[in-house]
Amino acid sequence: MNISEIARRTGLSYTSTRRHLQMLEQSRLVEEKNYGRIRIFSVREGDEKCQAVARLFEAWPPDKPRRK
Repeated sequence: MNISEIARRTGLSYTSTRRHLQMLEQSRLVEEKNYGRIRIFSVREGDEKCQAVARLFEAWPPDKPRRK
Protein backbone atom coordinates (compact mmCIF):
# COMPACT_ATOMS: atom_id res chain seq x y z
CA MET A 1 0.00 0.00 0.00
CA ASN A 2 1.33 3.48 -0.70
CA ILE A 3 1.58 6.29 1.85
CA SER A 4 -1.40 8.21 0.46
CA GLU A 5 -3.69 5.17 0.69
CA ILE A 6 -2.60 4.42 4.24
CA ALA A 7 -3.13 8.08 5.21
CA ARG A 8 -6.60 8.07 3.63
CA ARG A 9 -7.63 4.88 5.41
CA THR A 10 -6.37 6.01 8.81
CA GLY A 11 -7.42 9.65 8.58
CA LEU A 12 -3.86 10.81 9.30
CA SER A 13 -1.97 13.43 7.34
CA TYR A 14 0.54 12.32 4.71
CA THR A 15 3.43 13.64 6.83
CA SER A 16 2.28 11.89 9.99
CA THR A 17 1.73 8.65 8.10
CA ARG A 18 5.17 8.87 6.53
CA ARG A 19 6.81 9.40 9.94
CA HIS A 20 4.99 6.41 11.42
CA LEU A 21 6.04 4.25 8.48
CA GLN A 22 9.66 5.36 8.87
CA MET A 23 9.59 4.23 12.50
CA LEU A 24 8.00 0.91 11.55
CA GLU A 25 10.65 0.45 8.88
CA GLN A 26 13.46 1.20 11.35
CA SER A 27 11.91 -1.40 13.65
CA ARG A 28 11.95 -3.85 10.73
CA LEU A 29 8.18 -4.30 10.83
CA VAL A 30 7.57 -3.00 7.31
CA GLU A 31 9.64 -2.78 4.18
CA GLU A 32 9.60 -0.15 1.46
CA LYS A 33 9.90 -0.67 -2.27
CA ASN A 34 10.30 2.25 -4.63
CA TYR A 35 8.76 2.34 -8.09
CA GLY A 36 9.88 5.68 -9.45
CA ARG A 37 8.22 8.30 -7.23
CA ILE A 38 5.81 5.80 -5.69
CA ARG A 39 6.71 4.13 -2.41
CA ILE A 40 4.94 0.89 -1.58
CA PHE A 41 5.04 -0.36 1.99
CA SER A 42 4.37 -3.93 3.00
CA VAL A 43 4.47 -5.78 6.28
CA ARG A 44 7.36 -8.18 6.75
CA GLU A 45 5.74 -11.56 7.03
CA GLY A 46 6.83 -14.33 9.34
CA ASP A 47 7.23 -12.27 12.51
CA GLU A 48 4.43 -12.29 15.12
CA LYS A 49 4.52 -8.52 15.54
CA CYS A 50 4.38 -8.05 11.78
CA GLN A 51 1.38 -10.33 11.48
CA ALA A 52 -0.44 -8.28 14.15
CA VAL A 53 0.23 -5.06 12.20
CA ALA A 54 -1.01 -6.71 8.99
CA ARG A 55 -4.25 -7.76 10.69
CA LEU A 56 -4.75 -4.20 11.92
CA PHE A 57 -4.51 -2.78 8.40
CA GLU A 58 -6.74 -5.51 6.95
CA ALA A 59 -9.41 -4.81 9.58
CA TRP A 60 -9.37 -1.01 9.10
CA PRO A 61 -12.49 0.13 7.19
CA PRO A 62 -11.35 1.72 3.92
CA ASP A 63 -14.30 4.13 3.59
CA LYS A 64 -14.46 5.42 7.15
CA PRO A 65 -11.39 7.48 8.09
CA ARG A 66 -11.04 8.33 11.79
CA ARG A 67 -10.51 12.06 11.28
CA LYS A 68 -11.40 14.55 8.59
